[in-house]
Amino acid sequence: MNERTITVNHFESGTLSGNLVLEKMFPYPVTLDYVEAHASNDTPATIAVAGASTMAMAAQTIGVSGAGKIISPTADEKAATVGEAANSLISITLDYDGGSGTASENVHIMAAFLVGDA
Repeated sequence: MNERTITVNHFESGTLSGNLVLEKMFPYPVTLDYVEAHASNDTPATIAVAGASTMAMAAQTIGVSGAGKIISPTADEKAATVGEAANSLISITLDYDGGSGTASENVHIMAAFLVGDA
């Protein structure tokens, strides 16, 4: 049962020169609820989330010019990510320039995970 939300916050100042990968582990099963991300400039940067077993959210563009964008897994992704096992490595990957665009600057990432199996 999902009764608690755990948030992961990260701020990277300056202009990024490479992709950013945040890796987290929780001592209990978690389900990805959403990711809120933005850069201070106009950039095509994308963010994706993947777990060791079931969790997977495809890359989506982040918010730009300081305007946060809430990125939620699709219904199919959310159904497939319920209850990522305890002690699984979860990776939050920011493609800093969306493949070959403008490098992101002053990036803020906040990911929300629901605690429990369902």
